[in-house]
Amino acid sequence: MSAVSVDPTEALNKKYKELEEEYEKKRLAVEEEIARNDEKNQSKVEELKGELLQAKDSWLQEKSALEEKVESFRKMVAEMEAEALEQAHKLDQMLKVRDQDHVIKPENSSLIGSQDSEEENVIL
Repeated sequence: MSAVSVDPTEALNKKYKELEEEYEKKRLAVEEEIARNDEKNQSKVEELKGELLQAKDSWLQEKSALEEKVESFRKMVAEMEAEALEQAHKLDQMLKVRDQDHVIKPENSSLIGSQDSEEENVIL
């Protein structure tokens, strides 16, 4: 029998090379997986950015619409206030005229009242 002599350094070097090749394969596989995940993540980020921009545009449109409604409401309130002030002024003027008429005509109204009474007495 011939004994095959195995150099321990050579065996260790061979095992080291095998492990190094296996490590390199696994490292490349992990890097590829990371790259794929990065692409997926980047796609998702872009998709979310698009959704965010759409939501922002929608919000801005809604905000503008609400601001227009608020401005329209404020104008309507201002118009109603102006109309109410105008009506109050007219009513005030009417009341002043009425009060002036009552101040001037109390004697006339009693005369008219007594004339009416006399006429009613005549009719009865």
